[in-house]
Amino acid sequence: MDAILLFIIGLVAMIFLLYLAVRFITGDDMFDVTYFFRLLLAALIIIFIAPFFQSITPSVLGPISTIVAFIIIMYSVRFLLVEPLTSSQEWEKTIWISLLAVSFAYILNAATIYFLDMSVVPSPF
Repeated sequence: MDAILLFIIGLVAMIFLLYLAVRFITGDDMFDVTYFFRLLLAALIIIFIAPFFQSITPSVLGPISTIVAFIIIMYSVRFLLVEPLTSSQEWEKTIWISLLAVSFAYILNAATIYFLDMSVVPSPF
């Protein structure tokens, strides 16, 4: 039960950070129901799917699995959160938002492991 509550708190924190990162970097201040669900989906990918992929694939891809997980995060941010701009601006903003999101996910997970002896990111095994 504690793990589920911690996962929900981490998910809400990631949604809030993604909203702030997108608003800070793109200057976009819209927020509606569809945008909330896009934030939720991107947060789920960042907190659950990308780390799961990273932990499964080292035996297949080796050290490049971390890069593949970051690319998954970048594409999810790009196509879910960044509005269409010129081509170079979209990807530049996508990289910054993804970097902020990955950094926050790492800090959040490290803090919960240190203070609560639990991980926000679910382990696949």
